Amino acid sequence: MKKRKHLLFINSTIFFINKAIVKFNNAIFRFKTATAELKDNLSNFKVNLLRQVLRQGCTLMQNRNGFGMNEVLGIALAIIVAAFVIIPGLQEFAEDVISRLVTWWASTATKVFVNGNN
Repeated sequence: MKKRKHLLFINSTIFFINKAIVKFNNAIFRFKTATAELKDNLSNFKVNLLRQVLRQGCTLMQNRNGFGMNEVLGIALAIIVAAFVIIPGLQEFAEDVISRLVTWWASTATKVFVNGNN
């Protein structure tokens, strides 16, 4: 009788293990199917994106309009503002920063090196 219960327990355990293996195999199959679909969707997305970029590039290349007077005047104005307003202002700013750094370093060096030897 004990042997029969033992065999029954082993059979039921094997049944549950087989059931778990089947579920695991189904999960693996679903995972493989889902990844294959994602891969196809991604490759389709890449192809469609490439087509869209090429279409826009071809449209831009076929456009024969050149720079207008507004664009030329805008570029000239930007160069003039940079040359006469921004660059001199940056020069004054840089000179101020350098002079303050020189003053700071002189006082710091005096405090550290002269007072440290006493």
